[in-house]
Amino acid sequence: MTEYSEKQDREPSPVLLKISYSVVANAVGVLASLLGVIAIPKFFSDDITSYGYYQVFTFYVVYIGFLHFGLCDGILLREAGKNYEELDKGLYSGQFRTLVIFETIVGCIVALAGHFLTSDVEYAFIWMMIACNIVLTIPKWFLSYVLQATGRVKEYSLLTGIGKAIYLISMVLVLAGGIRSFRLFVTAWTIGEAVSLISSIWYCRDIVFSGTGSFDTVRSELSENIRAGCKLLFANIAGILITGIVRFAIQTGFDLETYGKISFTLTATNMLLTFVSAIELVLYPMLKRREKTELPGIYSKVNRYLMLILFGGMIFYYPMELVLNMWIPAYSDTIRYVAILFPVCVFSSKMNLLVQNYMKVFRMEKQIMLVNVAGVVIAVITAAI
Repeated sequence: MTEYSEKQDREPSPVLLKISYSVVANAVGVLASLLGVIAIPKFFSDDITSYGYYQVFTFYVVYIGFLHFGLCDGILLREAGKNYEELDKGLYSGQFRTLVIFETIVGCIVALAGHFLTSDVEYAFIWMMIACNIVLTIPKWFLSYVLQATGRVKEYSLLTGIGKAIYLISMVLVLAGGIRSFRLFVTAWTIGEAVSLISSIWYCRDIVFSGTGSFDTVRSELSENIRAGCKLLFANIAGILITGIVRFAIQTGFDLETYGKISFTLTATNMLLTFVSAIELVLYPMLKRREKTELPGIYSKVNRYLMLILFGGMIFYYPMELVLNMWIPAYSDTIRYVAILFPVCVFSSKMNLLVQNYMKVFRMEKQIMLVNVAGVVIAVITAAI
């Protein structure tokens, strides 16, 4: 009995293991983002227009995830805390196949619109690649949300890490080759998404290749998930629009070089939020499994340590400013704005990790949506001014 107890004490906590898997996977994503923030602007320092095209792609590709219309969010809300083995595989297989067909149709429409509605060859290429990412990314998200909701963080982290690793390696090869084409970076991004989709299909193969449920049952489940997730989807849209409106205003009101420089600053701050999502995806299913009476105590502990880490990390702005000014002086006039955006990272981290997770546990997605919509209205007014 003593040996067994000592062995248990030496074994890492399942929660810590899940967080470590997620942190490692997100670290790969951070490395890719870091390379994009530091190396790509330097790479295109003599051709900021090309960097602007790359930023246009990364800006718009973020929004394709909303084309599932809340289906993935509904799965997370309704199934979080369950075990993977408890799921009705046929029911999810029917939803997955319906989603793939729908997104393929949407992708074809976007590709054709990009081809016929723009005279800029580079913009036409960007819209073609966005169409490809619609077909690849949203089905991957469906399966990854199932893994996340059911606590299969290791598999979720692996498929995320594999895609980011492919993108990171591809970027290194392009930079080493010295070929100054933003198209190669966009293609590398898309290849990473394709590998992630293949990985998610492998991990959820018993869902993907299962026989589907009846049409009426699948349709009913789709409706339930979309109804549950649409408010959270609109909340997420609003959350991204808060900064997206600013980027869109700069893209339309200024030249492409200015847009590239401002996007560099926003990308640098978004990179800092990546690690927060590593804990967020573990915390929500864990909270769903806890008794309601335990939640206040967990909130107090997480809030205390989170604020200590976030506010303490703001001191790194000063060495970062020095290094970036030396490395990419062409962007020195935009780096100072990171000082303004660092506090935004603190507030956004607390909102995403703690407040929003707790509100989701208590099914307050409508309130989340209203808060974020209010933020969008403020962003629109201030951007217009």
